[in-house]
Amino acid sequence: MARIVICGYYGFNNSGDDALLLAISRDFEKLLPDAELTVLSGTPRETERVYGLRAVDRFSPLSVIREIAHADLFLFGGGSLIQDYTSRKSLAYYLLLLRIARLFHVPTMVYSNGIGPLIRKNDRAVRRVLDHVDVITLRDRQSLRTIEALGVKNPHIEVTADPAFSLVPSAKSIGDALLREAGIPEGTPALGVAIREWSDAAPGFVDILARACDYAKKKHGLAPVFIPMQQKIDERIARDTIAKMETTGHILPTGLPVPVLLSAIGSLQLCIGMRLHTIIYSAACCVPMIGIIYDPKVSGIMEQIGQNRSLLAENLEYEDLCARIDETMAHRDEIIASLSAQKPNLTSLARRNTELAVALLKK
Repeated sequence: MARIVICGYYGFNNSGDDALLLAISRDFEKLLPDAELTVLSGTPRETERVYGLRAVDRFSPLSVIREIAHADLFLFGGGSLIQDYTSRKSLAYYLLLLRIARLFHVPTMVYSNGIGPLIRKNDRAVRRVLDHVDVITLRDRQSLRTIEALGVKNPHIEVTADPAFSLVPSAKSIGDALLREAGIPEGTPALGVAIREWSDAAPGFVDILARACDYAKKKHGLAPVFIPMQQKIDERIARDTIAKMETTGHILPTGLPVPVLLSAIGSLQLCIGMRLHTIIYSAACCVPMIGIIYDPKVSGIMEQIGQNRSLLAENLEYEDLCARIDETMAHRDEIIASLSAQKPNLTSLARRNTELAVALLKK
């Protein structure tokens, strides 16, 4: 039985990272059903309860070292682990894990990662570590450009897609019922809004979003429904925005199983996505979206799915956002057709990550 250790930002009630873990575990169930997956988690008991996977405390050094040392394969990711914008300590932690795997000669795969941003002169440390892993897959071409700019010479690099593209939503009726439970009357088209707090956002960011939600309701009849991707944090800014709106705002419950949340997003007419995986969920469900770019990963995914209707969070303007809403609604059918055409390839690329991992394990 193959022993596989997975690290990432797991166990922190973030829907995007939960989607990654769910997708990775399901893809391995199909290709290597007898593998034992062990997750390095911030809340190992919760991870074991929700996913049925073995988990250990990522903050217990001895446990982490022991698990990696005895693994047959170390999976690094998915997610944006190689970045220092949010924390230098986080990058140091993840690079240390890769060094531990190398120390014990454990085959290692950087699994569908987003790379960057790196702003604190950590290029050399990142380059030295990445040059010595066995396989690197990246979730978008922007990450490939970043890794090339770092000077990484690893010959085993491939652009794939985010693992979440392989997930299947629950039945559409479940998503429709969830929107009704949130207070949106049956038959009323909905606008999904997935935003997060960000220190570099434009002045009056919340006011701009509130006014844009009012505009979408008045002009297009779209009922705004907020999608908290990370519990408490996203709920706070959602409620702040709703408090400034003239029209009625709604909020989906937090902690929804990923397939259920996918189903709810599939019932939307349009989505404004600042959170990366809201955009991925929208693309997977062929729902037109507008990206609010606070991090290069958002522009990277918008590029990958061929959508150019994005705005920068740091200089967001009300008029620009309303114009994007009008433009997207006017071209909904074209956008849906484009997303539908890309979906099979994105699903195949997402599963390619696991195929490469299994090949590395067998080699």
